[in-house]
Amino acid sequence: MRALEAWRDAIIAAQRAVGCQGGCPIGALSAELSDRDLQAHARLAAAYGAWEDGLHVGLQVMQDRGELTADADPAYFALALLTAVQGGLIMDQARRDKVSLETVLNAMIERVRCLATA
Repeated sequence: MRALEAWRDAIIAAQRAVGCQGGCPIGALSAELSDRDLQAHARLAAAYGAWEDGLHVGLQVMQDRGELTADADPAYFALALLTAVQGGLIMDQARRDKVSLETVLNAMIERVRCLATA
């Protein structure tokens, strides 16, 4: 859980560092190119996939160590966390504050924590 919280903190710190401007570079490129350029779409999907895979591996390790219940689904939570980041970044960009990103990541981590074994 500490590593997941550190990941959240790093993302929030990065948003603070840029004044909550710009959103996610992958998200911005995706919005601009995915429907117009099939090669760009494939590369962007791969970038999201790599990010999701990293989250999945981390959550799977937690489960393998017995830190998450057997019924926790690491793939499900990896996708949910990534989707939360993207939505939070867009909202922060629109609002020029870190409240949305921090709120959604805290909510997701609390949900994961509900499936923690200890």
